[in-house]
Amino acid sequence: MEIRANAEHLVVMLPGHDTPSDQPSDGGQGIVMSWQALTTWQNLLGLESVGETVQAILESASNPQPETIGADGRNAWTLAYETLEAALNDTVPTTLAMTAQEAHMNDPLTVAQQQTMNAVGIQPTASISLIRQPSTPSVPSLDVEAIDATLAGNTTAINALADAQEDFFAQFIPEERNNNER
Repeated sequence: MEIRANAEHLVVMLPGHDTPSDQPSDGGQGIVMSWQALTTWQNLLGLESVGETVQAILESASNPQPETIGADGRNAWTLAYETLEAALNDTVPTTLAMTAQEAHMNDPLTVAQQQTMNAVGIQPTASISLIRQPSTPSVPSLDVEAIDATLAGNTTAINALADAQEDFFAQFIPEERNNNER
């Protein structure tokens, strides 16, 4: 697996599939994603790391679900977006639960993220393992820890990711408050 990051994109090249030597190989699969798109996926799905997010994107691409847009303009991402916005504005009601795990699983944001994952073809899990086994043969295994370790040592990638995170959350700040901070 080859990982490259610059100020605009993350590139992850996966090794080619095991194919018999008499058949041509596609030379591997790759994903090129802007930091803005990556942070949007990460935040809306509630994923912990860039590696987990890349794995989720690959899984979604390998398990495409038809994107349905309702008459009201809502799609698979709408619920996660609206619930994240409500959580950031403290308008989501608190949940009562016996344990932290139960509170997490009953949290409206977590529920919305799980529903969005289902809608975009990702198998929701309580946690994504460091080397995730694909849910279908067409999803390559990905060493998410290697991606995260590579990015941890890349100042350009760290800064680009931080800027993208800041831009993502800036959209949730009311305009008058946003202007006062400048």
